[in-house]
Amino acid sequence: MLKKTEKSPFKLEAAIFDMDGTLLNTEDIYYQADKNFLELFGIEYTSQTHEYMIGKGVKGFLDWTLEQKPDIPYSYQELAALKEKIFLDCAIDNAQVFDHMLPLLKAFAESGIPCAIASGSSLNVIEILTEKTGIRDYFSALVSSENVERPKPYPDVFLETAKRLGVSPSHCVVFEDSLPGVKAALDAGMMCIAIPTIKKEKYAPEFYDAHILFENGAEEFDYNIVLDWLGLSLCSAK
Repeated sequence: MLKKTEKSPFKLEAAIFDMDGTLLNTEDIYYQADKNFLELFGIEYTSQTHEYMIGKGVKGFLDWTLEQKPDIPYSYQELAALKEKIFLDCAIDNAQVFDHMLPLLKAFAESGIPCAIASGSSLNVIEILTEKTGIRDYFSALVSSENVERPKPYPDVFLETAKRLGVSPSHCVVFEDSLPGVKAALDAGMMCIAIPTIKKEKYAPEFYDAHILFENGAEEFDYNIVLDWLGLSLCSAK
């Protein structure tokens, strides 16, 4: 684990979470669902392509799909709906919250720190999976990349989330697992805690620019370290 500073240098006003791979253990589900989707059009989906796609959201995935097969006889909206259906068929009974995220959400709730989700998934998927996994009530806002002009790695979805929460971007902390998400959070001027889904011996430079980087991903993540860095604790939270 790498930390840039011993304590957070700012006043925390909100916590923003990516959903897939950060809050919910859905990356393997996405891999299988996206593979099933692409097989309908004769497109091969490899683990390398999946890694490239992590964090790019629905728009990034569909744009890539249409680059591979420009003559697919479906509209963009039809493809998005089909992709979503295939994913939900796989995810509805299998998506789970990472155990280490629940105490963190509880601590923010007890401290009166509003939380939000800023995800590349569609708003419908966000709503369904947060309800199904029992975490919907922790969030004051649910924001999808479909609600903004540009998806991650652009900062739009995080800036829109801060706007909806009524807080300054510089007073937000973001939890992210992907390179596009980390880039977007940093470009939004927010603190960023990186928990990579794909573990590597050497990460892209942006991961090392994160304010805390858990180099071994979810298995290393420790909410106590995060709360201490933010000046919060389960015991002191009000």
